[in-house]
Formats: sequence, C-alpha cells, structure tokens
Amino acid sequence: MNNSITFLFCSFLLLTLTACNKDRNQISTSHSNEENFLLLEINYENNAWGNQFYSRFINDEGEEKIFIHNGFQTNTDYWNRPDEMGYISKEDLLENYNRADSLVRQIPTESLTQLNNGLAGYSGPVLDPPKGFCNDFGEVNIRTYRWDQNENAFQMVLIKTCGDYFQKNRNLEADPITDWVSDQQLITEWYCCE
Repeated sequence: MNNSITFLFCSFLLLTLTACNKDRNQISTSHSNEENFLLLEINYENNAWGNQFYSRFINDEGEEKIFIHNGFQTNTDYWNRPDEMGYISKEDLLENYNRADSLVRQIPTESLTQLNNGLAGYSGPVLDPPKGFCNDFGEVNIRTYRWDQNENAFQMVLIKTCGDYFQKNRNLEADPITDWVSDQQLITEWYCCE
C-alpha cells in the first residue's frame, strides 16, 4: 500500500513537471506567421540604484506579457539585446519573449486592430538628437520589430524613447502608436519624466 502511494505521488509529480515545462526555443504554434508574431515591446531600464528592468510584449494574439528583473548588479545576461545596427536574431528575440512568462491581460480585438493599423502605417523613426531630460529616471523605449529577410534577423524599429533623455520622433506616423500605448496605460508619464 505504501509503495502504491509513493508510486502514484511520483507519477503525478513527473506529469506535473512535464506539463509545466516550456520549450524556450519555440513560439506558440498558434501564431500564424512567426516573422510577425510580436507587435510591440515596451522596455524600461534604470541602473541608478541597482538594476530595474522590465519588458512588456504585445503579440499578434493580443496577449500582453511581462518580464521583470530587479537586482543590485548590472549584469545583463538575463536579456538579449539588439546589436549596434538594431538587429536581433530570431532565436534571441524568441528567448526574450519566452522569458516574459507572466500574462498580464488580453487586449480586446478592437483595440488590437487600432494598434495594427498604427504599426502598418509607421515607416520608421525620424529622430532629433537626444537631449538630457531627467536624472535617475532610467530609459523607456517603445519599439516594434520587423523581419529583414536579407539579414535573416529582426530589426528593432524605435517608436519613442524617453526618461533620462528625450529623443523626439518627428515622424507623425508614430503618434497613433504612442497614443494607443497611453490609452492602454502601458507606461505612465512618470516613467518618461513628462
């Protein structure tokens, strides 16, 4: 009897662990187009008093997911960053996306359509030089990623940056996207020191 209970408990534990194991190298198979699964990333980092870092993702199914890292070391091994040209491999971006394992909410379809329309009309940033703006507020970046077939990688496309410094995006096509982010309360003016 005792061996049966032990066997049942171990079997249950093994099944539970197997069911909870995530494949960190694959996105959900329900995504119809792996090159366009990620619509938006809102990234905040502040190294003024340790390291506060979070990234919110909105995917093509309207899922808002978040990754949070707080620490006293500025070790960046927890996150893959685009290179100096803004490129990030599909594998690295998927690894970041899969680290955001907390589902915050489901964006309503109508609202997601507004975001998609804004992103479809956005040709890219037209940036003024950065200006110092605040102290110890960190940096917020709102960005999207576009698949570059020639580079076989995603290219980060900046929509807005603010915080310790401000860099005005003079491309008016960005306004519907930043308005959408504000309407959804994905960032507050406090983070951007506005």
